[in-house]
Amino acid sequence: ESLPTQTFAKNVHLKLDFHDFSETENAHELAHKWIKQKIIKPFQLYDELLFSVALCKTKEQCYYLFMKCHHIIADIWALSLVVQRVAAAYNAFATGQPNKLQYYSYQDFIQNAQTYLESEKFAKAKHYWQEKYHKVPEPLIVRKSMPQFQSQTIPSQRSTLCLKRSFYNQLNNFAKENQVSTFHVIL
Repeated sequence: ESLPTQTFAKNVHLKLDFHDFSETENAHELAHKWIKQKIIKPFQLYDELLFSVALCKTKEQCYYLFMKCHHIIADIWALSLVVQRVAAAYNAFATGQPNKLQYYSYQDFIQNAQTYLESEKFAKAKHYWQEKYHKVPEPLIVRKSMPQFQSQTIPSQRSTLCLKRSFYNQLNNFAKENQVSTFHVIL
């Protein structure tokens, strides 16, 4: 009935795109320009993959990993898990350690979610939010831009937050001590 439906592609062969800017004088700027152009290009919902991955080389020991994913298939939390796993695999490879990553199936995620829904932590969180919002408040953010874009893609931007490793480690420790994620602390 002309509504979108989910399908699973069979036999998808992926090739990591590689772009070498290292032979140019302004390699970092060119890589950033290429990334910005890729970021703003909208996905085609049909007959194309809803994600894109590329590696950009700017000098001998400096690479950018570019990942773009349509929100319909993954959110920022899912992408942060991908980044964590890529970083762990890279660090293991770079230090000559065996890759001890666990690989999960959707069944594992479903089981983890079910376990959480039956946990005391979930019961506490549910109680908190039901008390906090027993009356739904007015929206904090009103979508002012919607009428002016009608059927167009709404422009978006990317922000970069660079933290010193020592400070990031402090954030991690703070998050663990307070039983929250580092993502939530930064947010």
